Amino acid sequence: MDPKLGSTSGHADAGVTLIELLVVVAIMSVLATGVTITALRPSPKAASSDHAWFERSFNTNRTLAIQGRTSRGLNVQPNGLVPVHMGKDGWVSAKSAHRWRGRVALSAARISGASQGQPDIVFLSNGQTNPFDISFTSGQLQTLRCRSDGWTGLICDDA
Repeated sequence: MDPKLGSTSGHADAGVTLIELLVVVAIMSVLATGVTITALRPSPKAASSDHAWFERSFNTNRTLAIQGRTSRGLNVQPNGLVPVHMGKDGWVSAKSAHRWRGRVALSAARISGASQGQPDIVFLSNGQTNPFDISFTSGQLQTLRCRSDGWTGLICDDA
């Protein structure tokens, strides 16, 4: 005689006990706490990710300025990077900024004869930029730098 499927004869209840449920909830809360702490801690890769983002933004905006034959720019703010472009009435900022993950410091020269509200880094249609030096520092004090003399493009440390 074969026992029928679903029959509970000879077996303990097939449910989950309260103790087992409490153990699972406790384990999940410990894991969630660990993930939260890790996510909020400054990443040692913060400098390299900011560095990589800046390098991509620089190259994209320089290419757009050359191909579009119009001036573009980047404003480097303590909280993020804001792209700008030349409009009919002057410089127009983008609505959103890319947030920095670490600390960023910029030293830049202004282009002579520039208009009011000139961005920190200006891309001219001939490929020229204003000279600048920018550094990216993470919470672990890893520092990466990029610089330009205005003509040779972007020279960056390896991340």
